[in-house]
Amino acid sequence: MLSAIAAIEPDLTEGTGTEAKDVPNLAAGALLLSTATAALNSEFLERSKRLAKQNGELTAQRLALLGIVLAALPGVEFADTCVLARASKPERLERMIHGEEQMTTRVAEQLEAVYRMLANLHRVLKPEATSQWLHTEIPTLGSMTPIDLIDRGRLDEVVRLTQSYLDPSFG
Repeated sequence: MLSAIAAIEPDLTEGTGTEAKDVPNLAAGALLLSTATAALNSEFLERSKRLAKQNGELTAQRLALLGIVLAALPGVEFADTCVLARASKPERLERMIHGEEQMTTRVAEQLEAVYRMLANLHRVLKPEATSQWLHTEIPTLGSMTPIDLIDRGRLDEVVRLTQSYLDPSFG
């Protein structure tokens, strides 16, 4: 079927060095990748179910929140992600990501605030610019960077700043 599509729509592969005869091989590769992705998703779901059974539904919800926050941080250094998640060491965050360490209420509350901050920020700034924004000195923050304030436990000030970005009179 994909060969037929390539024959009808040759511009789909034009300029890529791929010919219509290569499409079945590409389809096989895509199918293999799709199968591997499904296996990983299945493994993640099984791990989440196991964690929920072992540690309660709250743990699974917190793990999901962590995943949502991590997905909203493209290009952000892992060290900065650790600051955002209140993980004192990268190994601790890795253990939380893999469900090997329970997330405390304090960390979950921090992640909820980080999520609000990112939701506000990404309404006015591309997610890819998050890392640069975290390291930009901002006058209203006393010429400190958002990541420095967050590291000092002042996330609430950064959340308020991002809320102000949504004010129509901001400018």
